[in-house]
Amino acid sequence: MPHNNLICILLQFFSLKHLSTCEVCFVSDADPQLIVEDFPSGVCKLCHSVLGYIEKHLPELKNFKLKKGFYKPQIDCIIEDKLYLGNFHGARNRDLLDKHGITHVVVAGHHMKEFDKEKYTYKLLDYADSAEQNIVSTFQEVIDFIDNGEKVLVHCFAGVSRSASLVIAYIMKNMKLSYNQAYAYVKERRDKIRPNNGFVKQLQIYEQNLKDQKVIQE
Repeated sequence: MPHNNLICILLQFFSLKHLSTCEVCFVSDADPQLIVEDFPSGVCKLCHSVLGYIEKHLPELKNFKLKKGFYKPQIDCIIEDKLYLGNFHGARNRDLLDKHGITHVVVAGHHMKEFDKEKYTYKLLDYADSAEQNIVSTFQEVIDFIDNGEKVLVHCFAGVSRSASLVIAYIMKNMKLSYNQAYAYVKERRDKIRPNNGFVKQLQIYEQNLKDQKVIQE
């Protein structure tokens, strides 16, 4: 199996299974008793148990994650002074949060935690980045949270699939756009978005629901 394929599989496996502060998977809490030279911020027990297997691929793994922006804090403006889309690291970068004046945060990820509950108002959604994950049933509550908030950041791990789908749903209803139009609008402002196939199907169902409600014109 080519190294890049192996790395992609490992990253997908890790990101689907957990999520928080482990430097390998960024999912589970790092165990302070596990010291690994290549990962000074710590690793969780599960990742520590498989590090021997992936050790020879660590350089490729690190380079892949750097190229894909796994470590870079990112927050992109979708609607000026209102709606922002970003990744896990952006949602934990106080300077970046303050730069955009973020007041409310939607966290769309499995086992993800609040960064600062005292300063920001949070909505937690226990989403897996899986085609089988039901997200359409939560669209309206997310839309209400965004409408009632001030400057709202929506994030998952990479800011590519889960959080992007929620932002697209908001744009569809708020701007009365079709899925394709809303997708293009968001992608123009955050180029790396790519909802998984299951989320796309749910967004298309949501589009039809909005048409049935006369929110979007046929």
